[in-house]
Amino acid sequence: MTTPSPLHAAHPSMATWQDYVSAPLSARDRALTDHLQRCAECERTVQFLTELDARAQQLPLEAAPTALRARILASRAAGVRVLMPEHVDAFGDDDMTDDVPTVAAQVARRTRWRIPTTIAAGIAAWSAIALFRGTPVIEAGMISGTMTLSTALPKAGEVVSVRYNAGALLGRPAALRLRARIRTTRGESYNVGVPVVEIATLQRTTGNEYVGRFTLPDSVVFAALAVEDTAALAVDDLGSRAWEVMRAGANGAPLLSALDQRNHDLMGRGWEEGLATTRRMMQLYPDSLGAWNWLQSFESWMSLETDSTRGAHRRALAMFDARHRTMRDLSPELIGATFWYTRRADSVANAYWRERLLREAPTQSFAVQDRMLTIASRELPTRRDTTTALAGLEQLWPDVPADRASQVISAALRLLPPATANPVDLRRWADRLIAVDSSPATARYVAVRLLAAPAWRDEGKRHLRAEIARLANARTQLRALDESRTEQVERLARSQRLALAQLGRALADDGAHRAALDTLALASAAGWDLSVFNTVRETSLKVGDSSTARTMSARISVDPSTTPSRRESLQSAGVAQVGTAAWAELVRSARRDLATRVMAGAKRRVLPAVSLRALDGSSAPLRSLLAPQVTVVVFWSTDCGPAVDALGEIQATAAALAKRGIRTITVVEQPQSTPALQNVLRTKSFTLPVYLDVGGVASKAFNNWGTPQAYLLDAKGNVMFGATSDLESVALRAAAMVLAAELGL
Repeated sequence: MTTPSPLHAAHPSMATWQDYVSAPLSARDRALTDHLQRCAECERTVQFLTELDARAQQLPLEAAPTALRARILASRAAGVRVLMPEHVDAFGDDDMTDDVPTVAAQVARRTRWRIPTTIAAGIAAWSAIALFRGTPVIEAGMISGTMTLSTALPKAGEVVSVRYNAGALLGRPAALRLRARIRTTRGESYNVGVPVVEIATLQRTTGNEYVGRFTLPDSVVFAALAVEDTAALAVDDLGSRAWEVMRAGANGAPLLSALDQRNHDLMGRGWEEGLATTRRMMQLYPDSLGAWNWLQSFESWMSLETDSTRGAHRRALAMFDARHRTMRDLSPELIGATFWYTRRADSVANAYWRERLLREAPTQSFAVQDRMLTIASRELPTRRDTTTALAGLEQLWPDVPADRASQVISAALRLLPPATANPVDLRRWADRLIAVDSSPATARYVAVRLLAAPAWRDEGKRHLRAEIARLANARTQLRALDESRTEQVERLARSQRLALAQLGRALADDGAHRAALDTLALASAAGWDLSVFNTVRETSLKVGDSSTARTMSARISVDPSTTPSRRESLQSAGVAQVGTAAWAELVRSARRDLATRVMAGAKRRVLPAVSLRALDGSSAPLRSLLAPQVTVVVFWSTDCGPAVDALGEIQATAAALAKRGIRTITVVEQPQSTPALQNVLRTKSFTLPVYLDVGGVASKAFNNWGTPQAYLLDAKGNVMFGATSDLESVALRAAAMVLAAELGL
């Protein structure tokens, strides 16, 4: 008796058939071919995969931008071993730093109410950091190190050997730490709450070379890597790119889940790289509806949609729709993905999949989102029936998966105005929000909502005090992969100041004026936080502390984001209260505060010589383009939708800066002018100086990775602040640099 082949006992998997279709005819497995001749269902599967693969090959994919190719080649030359080019950091850091005044003396003087001593000590320490560290200088040269991995595509259980050559950033200590932001198949987008762990110690061998090894846990499919010193005072994350490893399958190619998580890791910071990852997914897994969904999303986000791309998606959708309607035991995830993919291309198919999703998989993520939107659209626009809508969300809550929890909670809280809401409902949903999101911003949001509810005011203050105490201990907080210990402390200090300002306001509202003044003094003792200054000013006026209110008014008036009309109003009030001379002195002091506090976060870096090419073909050294005091250099790209969208705001910010003698020039990441570039400049009415980055030399010198990114240079061409896409931060830092130069600081 002949033993039946496994192929006779069960249908091969979709992945098996994908490998079969991808192989040349001469190399196809004979047993699979025999099975096809006897199995009509598998024959249909292979036909579907063959047609879908052909559709994927016909997609109108644009060639990779020249600048992107240049970055890939440069990274290879530097010894980087990753599957694809490093990704684009669309949003850089925005460090806010603390300043000289310590608050220990203030706390000691005021005895009627005190912040716990650990908090006061923490704030004093943060102030000391800003006072004594000065402006660090990083010399020109290779800032980031180079890392070579034995494999960037480890299989399960495979050991990865690391060879790292340290750059100027880390120096040559005896040992370094290798940290990783690790992602499982269910990792969150935007890197919010994604675990960061130490995975290896790198030991110095000779010179600046370090070696180590690690093995990823089996559950991890993607990891972004960075190197830091053992005190965590300096971090090399390859200029915000990070080195990467992705889990590989048996065939050595990255798993679909690894590519998927790489895209999640790139959300909001790597548009070009996300698109490149998606295209790689399309090449390896053209039968993956997830890959087609990613492609559709990136084309939308990056303004790459055309009639041709939409047509390709309609054709692919028709195939997926027909295929999935005939499949038995379709998983909830696949039903949800099909529903989501149809939403932009076929309303009839979308209605079918919506009905099926709600009937067969009502707790799937997309189903819960649709149910939530239905509750809002049915009850609110027609009847404004918030009670019924809230009851519907409460009924929905047991079905809500983790990835939809914040969305549903936010919808519920919008239906609960604190002053009139049922206190029990408000507290229930607030507790749920904190349970799913413990970030400082969320803690403050919940506390402020509770403060506005008469029944929960004491609870709101308790929340704020607990959050202030929690923020005092940086060691217990999650530190981002690209964040040094000092940067983490500064970030937490800013969050603590915001919480202190809210607590001070609450105490004043409750008549505890002395406690309010103590708290407000702590909130405004360090850092430059306009929202804190506004809160302190308003509260000080309420409790009769006119001196503090005037100090805050002066600080608000010198902040570059304050509107001219408000500046004039503050000046008129100040002069009326204390006279012209006294107000002028307050403004001088505020300007010095701004310069001192903001410049405490500067890190001077000497640039190598950089030559830029103008659109008319002429070349100019960057140093010849500098303004007498401050120059802003903005990198952008015609291939980056967010960068193109930001051009209007960049030009408006530059116009405001020009009034202070600050020049803004822009560098577009391409070697020559193109019709696409000229079209963008024309349609956006963009008139700022535009220079071309020939050979990527400017990007390399700045260690820039991503667009839009802005840098601030002093009169000698030194970079004073790291990259940021926050234009308000650019304006504030530029103002601080000008004031520091004028005051001789």
